[in-house]
Amino acid sequence: AMVMALVMTMSLVSLASAKKLSDYSDSEKVTSTYEAAVDLMTQAGVIAGYPDGTFKPQNNVTRAEMAKMICY
Repeated sequence: AMVMALVMTMSLVSLASAKKLSDYSDSEKVTSTYEAAVDLMTQAGVIAGYPDGTFKPQNNVTRAEMAKMICY
């Protein structure tokens, strides 16, 4: 059921014109363990980074940011 939900969710997202991990100016700060996850979630539009073009991987996640991630 979880895989089916993920497939249906991903089918709603166009990955062709989406941002990528490399679009963040501080992408080198994302550890290699999380690069694939951050790239996928960025392309899916679940996370978008900050208006200044950074990702800030060391920052704490705010309540609003977590709510958006859960909703997506």
